[in-house]
Amino acid sequence: MDIRAQNGIASYSFSTKSDDANVIFDTHILTRDSAGNTVVDKISDPITFNVRSERISVQAKTKNTGATDFTSNSVISADNLNGILLNLQKIGKGNTMLLSNFPYTLSVYDDISNTLLRGPINVSNNEYLFNDQTLLNKSGVYRFVFKDNAGINGFTTMTVLPALPVKIEVTPASNIFIV
Repeated sequence: MDIRAQNGIASYSFSTKSDDANVIFDTHILTRDSAGNTVVDKISDPITFNVRSERISVQAKTKNTGATDFTSNSVISADNLNGILLNLQKIGKGNTMLLSNFPYTLSVYDDISNTLLRGPINVSNNEYLFNDQTLLNKSGVYRFVFKDNAGINGFTTMTVLPALPVKIEVTPASNIFIV
């Protein structure tokens, strides 16, 4: 199939019509000069996309200091020592609940720089309490990615807000000189 490109950009879309599919793409660039001679003739390595209706639903819950239960939330304060409770459910076509095939692996990324911060961590049931205080004490946006052994994944993002200041020290100063 040929797809024309303009200014070096080609776009293409496809539909699997609600079916699972393994799709392999590669690119062939062929450029000719005004005399018809080939100037560039390159073929890319193939890229595979696995389209699946299954996914892992991830719900993040936090417990504020003094509270008794975890509640759904995507924001936590850096001084919260209760951690993040992550509930996992495997979902199929038509939002049907599926049996989970454990273990899952958890990887935690900085959501801005896409840097791997923790993982892979083995998760053996539908609830996982992430309580790594060295990470949760630092403000930032973190992405929690769960993947099963069939390659199905799901993720959620959490924002860790800076803790409230404990002490503010004020030092009087002046930049006025009297001559």
